[in-house]
Amino acid sequence: MLSGMLRSVVMASPDPLATRLDRVAAVLDDAARQLTRFRAPIVALSVVAVAAIGAADYYVDVAASMAIFYLVPVAVATAILGFPAGIGMAVLAAATNFLGDWVLFSRYPSVSNWTAAWNSCSRLGMYLIVASLITVVRHQLNRERRLARIDPNTGAANTRSLYERLEIELESARRGGWPVTVVYLDLDNFKLVNDRHGHAAGNSLLGEVARVAREVLRSTDVVARIGGDEFVLVILGVDAAVARSMVERVIARLKEASAACGAPVTFSAGLLTTGPTILSVEELIQRADALMYQAKNGGKDRIVTEGPA
Repeated sequence: MLSGMLRSVVMASPDPLATRLDRVAAVLDDAARQLTRFRAPIVALSVVAVAAIGAADYYVDVAASMAIFYLVPVAVATAILGFPAGIGMAVLAAATNFLGDWVLFSRYPSVSNWTAAWNSCSRLGMYLIVASLITVVRHQLNRERRLARIDPNTGAANTRSLYERLEIELESARRGGWPVTVVYLDLDNFKLVNDRHGHAAGNSLLGEVARVAREVLRSTDVVARIGGDEFVLVILGVDAAVARSMVERVIARLKEASAACGAPVTFSAGLLTTGPTILSVEELIQRADALMYQAKNGGKDRIVTEGPA
């Protein structure tokens, strides 16, 4: 079945760059999420670090500059607490640096105290640039992580995201004892849309399918596109009858939308609801896929239901 091939392609041979970025972003997110619980201690330690660096900067005299070490608390505050915290720490570091230089330069009549102000302003700019770069890198990594899980044409979850989410939901269902329904949804005669109206119209229709499904289903449910004109819906915590009524509402809305677009499509779906024995992700997808093919072989434009499994 198509789902099995998609599973092997996506899970066995993921894009290396996307995978690396995803892992880096995940590590950063998890670390930051854990450390933000200690906001007050982190701020206190950063302030102490700035004070300690300022004292060291003063005692080494003009022979050496400790300015670069201020970057450590600035970077830590930005990475863990965000850009506003990084700005605050940058200002504190520059002010500490200015105070130390002002007192230090007062020993040397040949050195203007305004030099301390200039040095501190230039260092403040450097600290702010570093804080900005760290923020941009984190935002970009998070963006790449999101894109690695989203189908770019429809905004729905992609195959990789679907399998990961289903693994989590099935584990929760095993512990909680509630049902999980997987719906394999296919657009009948979708090729006619591309042939008659072009691929842009086809992509627009696919985006409309994802949008309507998200609107009808709940925010806790999943809408995923797993290839071509095939979608998988995951409906959580309701029995097969309720899940079928939800799918019927989705399809009714989709028919209205496709008719308004002049698209000659109908919708075939295979619906499988887990029972006391929770199936694996692969079994759920494959059996729902098989049910969808039963619907298509039975004349299309229908829902074939099995459950509880």
